[in-house]
Amino acid sequence: VSIPTTVTYLDNRYVYVGSHLGDSQLVHIDSEPGFNGEMISIVESYPNLAPITDMCTVEQGRQIQECVITCSGGYEHGALKIIRNGIGFTQQALLDLPDITGIWSIGSGEHEGWEETMVLSFMNETRILKIDEDEEMAELDVLGNYELNEPTLYTGNMHGQLVVQITPTRVQLLSLADGLCVSTWTPTAISTGNADEDTAARITIACGNREQIVVALSGGIICYLVLNGQSLEEKGLEQTSVSMADRAHLLAIGLWTDNSLLIYKLSTWQQVAYERLSAGITPRSVLLVRLEDRHYAMVGMAAVN
Repeated sequence: VSIPTTVTYLDNRYVYVGSHLGDSQLVHIDSEPGFNGEMISIVESYPNLAPITDMCTVEQGRQIQECVITCSGGYEHGALKIIRNGIGFTQQALLDLPDITGIWSIGSGEHEGWEETMVLSFMNETRILKIDEDEEMAELDVLGNYELNEPTLYTGNMHGQLVVQITPTRVQLLSLADGLCVSTWTPTAISTGNADEDTAARITIACGNREQIVVALSGGIICYLVLNGQSLEEKGLEQTSVSMADRAHLLAIGLWTDNSLLIYKLSTWQQVAYERLSAGITPRSVLLVRLEDRHYAMVGMAAVN
C-alpha cells in the first residue's frame, strides 16, 4: 500500500488511501489472509505524478511528438514516469459480439442525462441491452415496438418523450411512455427507368438529432425530415455518408463516386462547400463538430484515417 496522506473508510471493508508520495489506491480489508499472507488487497490504483522533483523532454524516434519524463514520487514510491499528450482508454468490460455494425445509447426519459439502454445493430438484426439499477447489463427480448428483425441504421432520443429508430425499410417514432409506434415514414418508390417497373427505395444511411432526421436512399436520393409534434414532416434534396451539425443548419455528405465532401445549407439546399478528398480513399463516415470557436468536418476514411 502507498504511503498514505489521507485514509477514508468507504463501506463493506473498502478503504480509499490517498497518497501524495505515490499512487492513490482503493483497497479491501480481507477477512482472512490471502495467498501472500496479506489481509489487504489492492482493488484499484489511481496514478499520481506528485511530487515531481525534476523533468525533461525526449524525442520519440521518428515521431514528431515529444514525451516528458518526470522524477515522480518519494521514498520507496520514487519512479521515472513517461507522459505523452493524447487520449487514454481504460477497459471497463468486454463483450464478444461478432459482426456488429453500429451502437447507440438511448434514455428512458426518467433521469435526464442518464442513458441506460444500448441498441446494437448487426448485419440482419438489432439487439437491445439495458443496464438495471444494480448496474448489471442484460439483453431484452423486446423493447416496445422496436424492430429487432432488421439492422438499425440510426436510433436516438427526440423531443417530446420520443425515440426514433431507422431501419432500411422505414423511420418510426416510438413513445417512451409505452413503447408504441406513434408515427412511421417510409421511402417512396424510385423509378428504374422502366415504365412498367418501380423498385421500392431502401434507406442506406441515416443520421439525426432531437429535431431533425436525414436519410439517404438507394438511387442517390436524400430526404430531410423534421419533427412536428408526434410525426415527421418531409422537407425535400438529391445525390453517401451524411452528418448534421443540434438544431442543425448544415448537412455534410461524403460521396463515394468521386471521393468528395459536400456541405449543404439545410434551409435552402444550397451547396456551400466542396472538398475533393485523397484519390482512391472512400469516405465512410462524416461528422460536423465545433471545437472551441471553430467548426470542423471530420471524415472517416476506408483506409482507417
